[in-house]
This record gives sequence, C-alpha cells and structure tokens, in this order.
Amino acid sequence: MVKKTPIKTSNKTFNLLEQKRQLRVLNRNLKLDNKRLANEKNEKEKIIEYLQFELDKKDREMMSKKDEYETKLQNYEKLKSEQKNLVEENNYLRNILEDNEQLELYDNLENRYTTSAVECVMNLLNFNIAASKIGRVIETVCSLCKRIPNQVPSCSTVNRINDMRISVASKQMQDISKKTNLTLYSDETSKYGKSFEVFAVSDDQKNSYLLGLREMQCKSSETVLDTLKEILHDINEMCDKHENDQSVGYKLLTNIKNTMSDRAATEKKFQSLLEQYRTEILGELKEDWYILSDEEKSVMSRMNNFFCSLHLLVNFADVCAAALLKFENLHLKNTSENVIDDLDSFSNRSESGTVRLLRTSSKAFGRGVDEKSGVYRLFDTYLKNKKVTTVKFVRYSHSRFNIFFLIGQITYYHRQNISHFLESVQGCTNRLLQSVFTDISNPVLVAGSRSLGIISKLVTAPLWRDIEEKTHILDMNDQLTSLRDFLKEAQDDATEVLEV
Repeated sequence: MVKKTPIKTSNKTFNLLEQKRQLRVLNRNLKLDNKRLANEKNEKEKIIEYLQFELDKKDREMMSKKDEYETKLQNYEKLKSEQKNLVEENNYLRNILEDNEQLELYDNLENRYTTSAVECVMNLLNFNIAASKIGRVIETVCSLCKRIPNQVPSCSTVNRINDMRISVASKQMQDISKKTNLTLYSDETSKYGKSFEVFAVSDDQKNSYLLGLREMQCKSSETVLDTLKEILHDINEMCDKHENDQSVGYKLLTNIKNTMSDRAATEKKFQSLLEQYRTEILGELKEDWYILSDEEKSVMSRMNNFFCSLHLLVNFADVCAAALLKFENLHLKNTSENVIDDLDSFSNRSESGTVRLLRTSSKAFGRGVDEKSGVYRLFDTYLKNKKVTTVKFVRYSHSRFNIFFLIGQITYYHRQNISHFLESVQGCTNRLLQSVFTDISNPVLVAGSRSLGIISKLVTAPLWRDIEEKTHILDMNDQLTSLRDFLKEAQDDATEVLEV
C-alpha cells in the first residue's frame, strides 16, 4: 500500500496540469474572439455612421427638391390661370371680330350657295316652312346671332333646292330596291278640288320611305296605277344618271310583297291591277321566268293585300248614318218638321236628324268650337254648380274615326242637362241653341244618339283600342271573328244589346 501512493498522486497532478493548459488555450481563444468582435463592432458602427450621414444628406436633398417642386407647382397653377384668361380674352376678341363679319352663305367665286346653306334650306323645308318665307327665316335667325348673311336664297332658288332634295330622295331608292319583302302604302286625298295620291314603302325593320306624291286627274284605279308607273319611271331616270341602271324602280316593284291601303273600292281594284303589272315586270326582269311552271309563277307574283282596320269605323259610321235616316223617315213625316223655318240652315235633306243633333250640340257646347253662338263656358259653370262631371263635348270632325259614335254617346249622356239648361237657365238666345233644344226634345233623335252610344261602348271604342294595341295584323283575327259573330246574331235579335 505504501508503494502505490506516489503513482496516484502523479496521475492527479498530470490531470490538473492538462486542465490548466486547456484553460489557457480557451482563454487565449476567447481573447482573440473578443478582439475580433470588437473590431467588427467598430467597423459596423463606422458603416452605420456613414449610412446615417448619407441618409441625412438624402433627406436634406429631398426637402430641397420638395420645396422646389411646390414652388414650380405654384408657378404652373399661376401660368395656367393666366393662360385661361388669355384664351377667354382671345375668344372674346375673335367673337367681336366675327360679329362684324358677314355670314357667308353664297360663294361668289363658285357662284353657288354653300353646302351648309343648301342643307339648311332642306331642313327648313322638312319643317314645312314655305319657300317664299325661308329667306326671311334665315335673316331673322342670323339677326338673333348678330350676323348678317351675304345673301339669302330667293323663292325660285328654294324651289330648285327642293328639286335637289327630291332627287336625293329618289337616288336613295338605289339602296331600297335591294331590300326584299317590302310593303307598299297608298292613299288618296282631295284638296281644293284636286286629287293627290301618295306612295310609300317600308322594310322588315319598319323603316318607312316616301316614293312620291303626285296630282291625279281623277280617282280611278287605272289613274292610280299610271301615277305609280310615272314615279317608278322617274326613279329609273334618276338612278340612270349615275348607276347606268334603268331598272331600279322596277326592281323595287318586284320586291314589294305586301300592300296596305284603306278600304276604298278604287284601292282594291288598284291592288289587282298592280299585281298584274308586277307580274309583267317579273317576266321582263327574271331571265328564267319563261321556264318556270305556272304554279311557281303564281307564287312569285302573288301579293298580300292588307287594309287599314280603323277604316272599319268609318264604314260603320256611314252605314249607321244611312240607317238612322231611313229609321227617322219611317217614324217622322218629315225629318225637319220639328224645326221651325228660320232654322233651315242647320238642316240637310241627306242628313238624319240625329246627325244634325250631334253636330249642333258639339258646336254649341264644345270648347272653342263656336265662340259666337256657343255656350261652353256657361254650360260648364251650370254643370259645376250641379256638382256633376265637366263638359265632355269635343269638336265634331267626321274625319276622325270614332267621333260619330263618341258624340252620340256624349249627347245622350248630357241630354237631361242640355234640355234643362236651355229651357230654364240659359234660354234659346240664338238659332243654334234653338235647333239644339228642338232636336233634344225629340225622343226619336235622342233614341238615335243612344243607339250610337251603345255601339260606341260595345263595338267601336273597344275595337279601336284593340287595333292600336296590337302589333301585328294577324293578332286581330280573334277580335274580328268575335265581332262578326256578334253582329250576325244582333242582326236577327238585338234584345241583349238594347238591354245595356
């Protein structure tokens, strides 16, 4: 045991020395690391200091540029305001100079009116301004603008411009003739003893185009067809000048598949003649026409003929007026026996007493119809004092579709008020009121107005509303069929109608 002790002590000492050595190495490494970190810290601090310096420098530069930008912006706004003022002053001075200049409507170098002036005249003609007044209209409008035109078109010049306008419209037929499924509209009217016929067409998009308006010698169907031929010939000549195509009008005719007109007998015959003439033109224009079968030719030449449904109301009025005259002749010895001699100016042998009652009542009580003999304002005051409805009378105009039946309805509605007003309040102070009072006291004429009122309520007024609301002619089939059945039953037994 004594011999082993030094060995243990020696090992322990060696371990301690080794640990000290390791501590010294660690200590030395720590000092080197601390020194290295201190150097890195100093370098980072110098970098931060440099970046902070640069940042402060940029901030100072930015503030300087911001101040400079704000200064420039203020100067820009100031310059902009000054420029706006200068522009306004310049425009004001230019307007002053232009006000003192003439408005150039006529080009003296080319010896013609400018395009703007010609277009202006055409637009004024579209507004139905007379040719003789267009020059004065232009001068008046120019004076409103404080301008003086150098020259205004005379009446003859306006008429020549109107011819140009018609030529332009005819030239438009070049494009219309290329459209298919066209509808031809025709109508005849008489003014100041002269007869006029107008033609127009419409396409699938419901765009309407006027073909022409011409005076006719008479109203016959042959004359109407000749008038249409003349218009088509003029279209051919107009398009021939530029397009070298003499069949534009005839191509337009061949593309017409439908017709629309009133129910006049001349119009119905005209449509038959038109279909024959169109078949002849098809034979000239269609190269393969003669190799087609009769059935194919019939299909190509067939046209759909439509008639204005509103003209049914006019026909109803004519038939009812004739029926009333016969009815009164059966019950009265003389249609004017109840009218005293000095009222003959209100009577007409071809007119029934009921129609006379409607016409004179409308004239006496309609607003603004007869300011001399009428008593609209007094009758209106009378009705207001009775706390009933206002005056319903309107102007009697036989050209309005349902006016005949509407006035009959109104007359029967006001019959008691009219009788009491003329007998006990106003009195018959003139011949017009005396005629109304005499007729309104006749039960036969009052019954006639009642019958017209019933027809208005049950037939004509609903029919008119349906016609105006429908968008296609075939939509009226059910209503017209029901109306036909109703009238057929009422023809034999009208008990249900009279009980309304």
